[in-house]
Amino acid sequence: MATAPPSTSTPPTFITTPASGPTDSVSSLRLGRWLRNRYTGFISERWKPGEVTVRSTDVDRTLMSAACNLAAFYRPDLVDERFEKDLPWLPTPINTVPLDLDTLMSIDQSCPRVKEEIALEEKLPEVMAVMKANAELFPYLTKHTGDNISTILSVDYLHDTLFIESLYNLSIPVWAQKVLPQMKEIASFSFKMAAMTPQLKRLRS
Repeated sequence: MATAPPSTSTPPTFITTPASGPTDSVSSLRLGRWLRNRYTGFISERWKPGEVTVRSTDVDRTLMSAACNLAAFYRPDLVDERFEKDLPWLPTPINTVPLDLDTLMSIDQSCPRVKEEIALEEKLPEVMAVMKANAELFPYLTKHTGDNISTILSVDYLHDTLFIESLYNLSIPVWAQKVLPQMKEIASFSFKMAAMTPQLKRLRS
């Protein structure tokens, strides 16, 4: 059985947001180049049916990330390999299914049991303690964002947005700066909630 070659380099650090802008697209291209260098001699330099299947969630940003990654991974360096000599790119299929049918990569969308278990999580003592300790934060964030920020997950999403904006050297509102450390703690706790119960561990494993 063929095995991947031993790693000879350290993977570069990439911004993990999907390719929704120029910088994100560059990150995805860099990842594609690294993967090509990593698997040269193991995966063909041109796409072959049956050798590699690319799967993405049915979301524009993740599909764009896959496309950028593949543009670098299967980049035709030789002019005679291209169908347009000035275009160093070859089309590569990306497979996807609707989110509500995706039982592989979007289980939260496709599995009603997961939604039921998430609702039950809110009644766990540990979750209720976090909610109580941050009771004043939720209306504060709701007031300043104009959105309904009333759950741990909604704080996590907002924190991610602010964190990504900081990566791009965008200005963070003063009201947000005051509570970022508190939001970071809640965002970290939200990762634990992803599989806090035995049922969620089983469903999301």
